[in-house]
Amino acid sequence: MPLSSTKDSSSPVISDLRIVLLGKTGLGKSTTGNTILGRDAFVTDVSPSSVTRHSKKATSQLDERTVSVVDTPGIFDTSITDTELKSEIEKCIMMSVPGPHVFLLVVRLNTRFTEEEKNAVKWITDNFGEEASKYTLVLFTRGDELQEKSIEAYLNQSPALKEFIRRSTAGYFVFDNTCRGNRTQVADLFEKIDKIVELNGNHYTSSIYEEAQRKMKSDERWRKFGNVMNTVGNNLIVAAAAMAAPAVGPALIAEEVAAMSIGPASAVAGAGGISKAIGTWMTPKTTDSEDVSVIGPTLPLIDSSSPVISDLRIVLLGKTGSGKSTTGNTILGRDAFVTDVSPSSVTRHSEKATSQLDERTVSVVDTPGIFDTSITDTELKSEIEKCIMMSVPGPHVFLLVVRLNARFTEEEKNAVKLITDNFGEEASKYTLVLFTRGDELQGKSIEAYLNQSPALKEFIRRSTAGYFVFDNTCRGNRTQVADLFENIDKIVELNGNHYTSSIYEEAQRKMKSDEQWTEWGNNMNSAADQMFKAGVVTAAVGTRSPGAAMGSVLMFAGAGISKAIGWWMKPKTKNS
Repeated sequence: MPLSSTKDSSSPVISDLRIVLLGKTGLGKSTTGNTILGRDAFVTDVSPSSVTRHSKKATSQLDERTVSVVDTPGIFDTSITDTELKSEIEKCIMMSVPGPHVFLLVVRLNTRFTEEEKNAVKWITDNFGEEASKYTLVLFTRGDELQEKSIEAYLNQSPALKEFIRRSTAGYFVFDNTCRGNRTQVADLFEKIDKIVELNGNHYTSSIYEEAQRKMKSDERWRKFGNVMNTVGNNLIVAAAAMAAPAVGPALIAEEVAAMSIGPASAVAGAGGISKAIGTWMTPKTTDSEDVSVIGPTLPLIDSSSPVISDLRIVLLGKTGSGKSTTGNTILGRDAFVTDVSPSSVTRHSEKATSQLDERTVSVVDTPGIFDTSITDTELKSEIEKCIMMSVPGPHVFLLVVRLNARFTEEEKNAVKLITDNFGEEASKYTLVLFTRGDELQGKSIEAYLNQSPALKEFIRRSTAGYFVFDNTCRGNRTQVADLFENIDKIVELNGNHYTSSIYEEAQRKMKSDEQWTEWGNNMNSAADQMFKAGVVTAAVGTRSPGAAMGSVLMFAGAGISKAIGWWMKPKTKNS
C-alpha cells in the first residue's frame, strides 16, 4: 500500500518497523493498529471491557517497510486480573524481538483526562524502565474531534495533560481512525518514529527491560527490609518507654522518652530512632501513583545472517605495551596512532581515527593503558569516559588487547573486572579479547595455547564475546581484518545493538551506589559497636534494675542486628 509523507526529513527509513500499542480499554488501540496496517488485523468492538484480552501481533508490507504491530490488553482494565495483564504485557515484548522501535501510548481526545491516564507513563516506566519513556509516543486518537482547534490549544486547556506529555519525552501525534484511507497520516507517523529511533540511537532493547525488572525486584526487597527495620524501631521505642516509666511516670510517650537523657532507656530509644530512620531510608520512594509490577524472562535472540555494519565503531582497551595503537593502525590500514617502544603509555589521551574500508566507515578509539603507573586513576577515568563520548551513539565492540608472548598476570585477570566496573556488567557482552603477536604461536593453535593456562581460559570465559588472534607484523594481510569485522558483526547481531549510553550511565550509578552502601555499612558497624559497649555498661547495673537488664538484652540484640545489616549493606564483590 503506497504511502506519502507531508514532511521533509533526512531521518533514515526503518525497513523492519516494530510498534507496540499500549493504553486503557476503549481508547482505540486495535482500531489504530488496523489504520496503521491498512487492513482489519485486530478485532474491534464497542464494549465496557477490553476486547483485546491477549497480546496479538500483525504485520503488513507498506512500500519499503515491513511493519509489525503488537496490540495489547487495556491497562487498568477491571475484567483482566493483574496476573493476566502482567503475562500479556510480557508477551508483547517477546512478540517484538529484538525490541520495539516505539511504544504508542494511545489516548482519546474526546474523553476526560483522569488519574489513570496520568499514571500510564509511570506504569510504562515501572514495567519497562525509565529509558522506556524515550521510546513512548503519545498517540491521540479521534483527531477529528478537534475540528478547527489546534492540538496545542487543546493541550493548553489542561496543565495535567501538558505534564503528561512532558513525561513522555518522545512527544505526541494526532491520529484520525475515522479516515483509514488517509495514508499520509500513517506516513507522517512513520517519519516521526524514524526520528525517535534516530535520536535514541536504536530500538528499545532487552537490556533496558532486564534492568527495569532488576530495579523492581530490588525495590521490593528494600521495601521489605525497610518495614522490618521500622518494626524493630517501634519495638525498641516501646521498650524504652516501659523502662523509663517507673522513673518519669507512665504518661510519658515514647517520643519524649527518646529525647530525654535517662540512662539505659534513652540508649534503647535512641537505637529505636536509628532503626526507624534506617527503615525510612531503606524504603524506596515512589510517586503518588500506584505501583504496578511485572516480572519477566530474558528476551530471546533472533537467528539470522549477520548484517554488515556500515558505520563500525571500535574502542581499544588494554595494558600499556599490549599493542593497542599498532592494532588500531592495522585495522585502519594506515599510521593513524603513534607507536613506540616505551616502559610507560605512549597514548596518554584517548584518540579517534577513521578510515573508509570498502563498504564500511570504521572508527577506532585508542585509549591510555589500563593500570599504567604514569597515569593517575582520575586521569584514566577521565580518558575512559572520553572514549565513550568519542564513539557516540556507542561502540559496537570493546577490543581488549592482550599480548600472546607476555606472562598472564593479575593485572590481565582484573582487566575484565575493570571494564565491567566502569562500563557495567553488560559491557562484557561487547568485549572481544584480541590476542596480538599471533605470529608468536608459530605452528601452535590458539586452543592449545589457552589450555596451558587455566587462569587465561577463565579470563576468556568471563569475556562472553570470545577471542580473536591478530598479527600486527603483517599489516598487508587484510583478510584477518575482514574476519575481525565479520566477528564483530556477529557480536552486534547477538547483542541486538551496540553498547549504549544507558548501560554506561547505569554502571556509573551502580559504582556511586556501591560507594554509598559501603559507607552506610561502615556506619552501621560503628553503631553496632557503640550499642554493644552500651549494652555491657547497662548489664553492669542490671542486678540493681530489672529495666536496665532488659535494656542490655535489647541493646545486644540491636547490636547484632546492626552488625548483620552493616554486613548486608556492603556490596559483595566477586574474586578477580
